[in-house]
Amino acid sequence: MRLALPYSRWFWAAARKAASESTSTPNVDQTNWLVNLSSRTHSDAETTLLKKGLNFAATPINIPATEIIAKVETAISLLAS
Repeated sequence: MRLALPYSRWFWAAARKAASESTSTPNVDQTNWLVNLSSRTHSDAETTLLKKGLNFAATPINIPATEIIAKVETAISLLAS
């Protein structure tokens, strides 16, 4: 879909340029990304997990869908009254 706006030509040119540029990550030395401030040494698995950062979240194996639905329905009924 093309935009029929004055800036559409500029937008599509920029989009083509961005798509054609390489998106590879440069080779970065990651050894200093994690600083251990404790006296305890970390295993390789712990270091790998910590390097994932604060945006990492473990995915649950089972999602309690019925429990979630029941709690949402209860909350909605409390809002109505």
